[in-house]
Amino acid sequence: NMVELAVLGGAVPIPSDYLELRRMEYEGQVLQYLPWDQFQEKQQQDTTNPLWFSRQGGKWYLSASPGDLEVVKVYYYRLIPTLSNDNPSNWLLQVSPQIYLYGGLTYIYDYLMQTERSAYWAERGMGEINKIQAMADMSEHRGSLLSVRGF
Repeated sequence: NMVELAVLGGAVPIPSDYLELRRMEYEGQVLQYLPWDQFQEKQQQDTTNPLWFSRQGGKWYLSASPGDLEVVKVYYYRLIPTLSNDNPSNWLLQVSPQIYLYGGLTYIYDYLMQTERSAYWAERGMGEINKIQAMADMSEHRGSLLSVRGF
């Protein structure tokens, strides 16, 4: 997922559906993550455009604070949206409704203590998860050449 977030007071709020960061950019420049203690040292030195960021609580802090409402692009993995009456569908249900079916059957047979059938449906569910992961991997590397970096 990619989202453009406004900088407020040198910080960017972390999205509520955030799972893991892929990268963060400011004006096309990829920002580098630093642990908080190293970040504080660099923050003193960096007075132009931000080059580094660090996380504290529910915010990412930038090494040089661009003006408020400047935009940072954040690419991240997000949580699967919960299904509810207000939200009857999500991307996973659209891509592979079988995952919900196989997961439900796995839990039903676990509850009924039929471990052989439970294992069968769990295996089918993992097969679907692997298909989705393969689709995501193909999408991630589409159009690029994989290479080995120098030693």
